[in-house]
Amino acid sequence: MKARMAILLIILLVTSVVLTAADMEECSGIWINSQYDFAEHQPYKLLMTVDGNMSVFWYPKDEYPSRILKYEILDKQTDKDGNIWFKTRVYSDYKSIYEIIRISDSGEVYESQSWDFSDEYKVNPESVSYMIFYRQE
Repeated sequence: MKARMAILLIILLVTSVVLTAADMEECSGIWINSQYDFAEHQPYKLLMTVDGNMSVFWYPKDEYPSRILKYEILDKQTDKDGNIWFKTRVYSDYKSIYEIIRISDSGEVYESQSWDFSDEYKVNPESVSYMIFYRQE
């Protein structure tokens, strides 16, 4: 049993896609939730960096992030319309979650929601976990 697990781990490590900071470039920047409503339990602003840090600002008046998370990109695809899709894992102090992110072909719109490990690349605005942000200049 241990030998099988070791072999599976080696296969996973060897076949894993290694993404670089350049691959994270499209995600990086300041993203604003222009339809911010605290009742929706969604942050006002995200600051994402190419080194995998995500600073979360819950309120418009926040000068400092409420949380600083780590994220890693597990997969990256570009669709026929030029939208860039990311499957990510976001780490907090006590858990990790998986998200799918769509960056519009213009690079100005960031949509995300929890990812259910399907092969599909889509976000559903009706999902409870759906969030939309716009790039701040």
